[in-house]
Amino acid sequence: MSLKKHDVGAIIISPTRELAAQISEVLSLFLKNIEHLTHQLFMGGLGRSSDLDLKNFVDEGSHIVIATPGRLEDILIGKSINHLH
Repeated sequence: MSLKKHDVGAIIISPTRELAAQISEVLSLFLKNIEHLTHQLFMGGLGRSSDLDLKNFVDEGSHIVIATPGRLEDILIGKSINHLH
């Protein structure tokens, strides 16, 4: 059974932005030749907005989400969704 565009099969929660970024980089290498799986990184800081993260997910989908706890909470409780409409 294959996953659809927005079917999240795994969420990796990282305690820090630095570790989340490292996990995303390593996962990119693992998934390089597995075209049917995608991933996205959701983390705060460095001018990254939760609105942009959510928009990217809506537009592109993702099967694996790597996130920091605060950013994941922002997205799950809907802090970002009001800005998309």
